[in-house]
Amino acid sequence: MTNQVADLDNQIKQAQAQKAALDNVIKQDQIYEARKKTLENRVKVIEGLQRNQVSPVMALDQLSEAVQRTQFVWLSNLDQNNAVLSMNGVGTSLNAIADFYTNLTATGYFKNIDVSNAQDSAGNFVFSLKAEFSPPRTAAPAGQPAAAGGN
Repeated sequence: MTNQVADLDNQIKQAQAQKAALDNVIKQDQIYEARKKTLENRVKVIEGLQRNQVSPVMALDQLSEAVQRTQFVWLSNLDQNNAVLSMNGVGTSLNAIADFYTNLTATGYFKNIDVSNAQDSAGNFVFSLKAEFSPPRTAAPAGQPAAAGGN
């Protein structure tokens, strides 16, 4: 019987040693999982920032394409506040300004376009426009330009 008790005590000691080793492994795993979760969250934040980042080069490229496709419209001022572009310009007619609006929309990169002001000034129309730069999630080909506006 003493032999069995000694054997069981030995098994208990081995089990306790194994449990202590496994507890250490579990603790290390928990630390690893916590670090992994923290890093995954950081990666998600960075990816979100990159997705929502407004690229000034891309915005100006798309804006210049819209201006080039529109005849008789010139921009005189451009400001950017985050993703919102505010611009002032001159057009020879209201149709030319409307064509510029259409060409901005056709790029697929601008939304919430608002022409807040278009006034006749010495035969030309001075206008103010705001648009939110919002690149498409998947690159889409630019739309066809609107017909050139005139008088």
